[in-house]
Amino acid sequence: MLADICEMSDDKESYLNQDKTFNYIASVKPNQTLSVDSLDKYRDFLYNTTRLQQNNGRFEGFKASGKVGFIEDEKLQNNLMDLYQENIPQLLSSSDTYIQRKNEWFDFLIKNSGNVTDSTTNLQTILLTDEAQNLCGFLANTSEIINRYNVV
Repeated sequence: MLADICEMSDDKESYLNQDKTFNYIASVKPNQTLSVDSLDKYRDFLYNTTRLQQNNGRFEGFKASGKVGFIEDEKLQNNLMDLYQENIPQLLSSSDTYIQRKNEWFDFLIKNSGNVTDSTTNLQTILLTDEAQNLCGFLANTSEIINRYNVV
């Protein structure tokens, strides 16, 4: 249980950083440039995905045994059922949708990335294109996922 809480905390932090990353890029106005320092700071969040790896085996075994009804505290019983059958699946659904958008981002990067010189890439240039700005606008909104992590 403690490991799950730590994982969820790390996942939530990752989504907060992705929000900051893509908000920063999407906020750049035409004819402006991106800060090299900011890009370095946010670089890891351009290239990662985050999804809860739920550990629900014990709950599924308990449910399959038919003993859920033996929990006398009705509120606890409802909270357990809500957590595993509503809240976590909603979180995973939101994460999966975000990851689908992030895969579009990866496709964009693969298609458009290149080297300018032996030591520099065209990342800053492609991030300012309309397509990148549109994708960043979509990826800048992680509030639904963060809210669902808070619920779980």
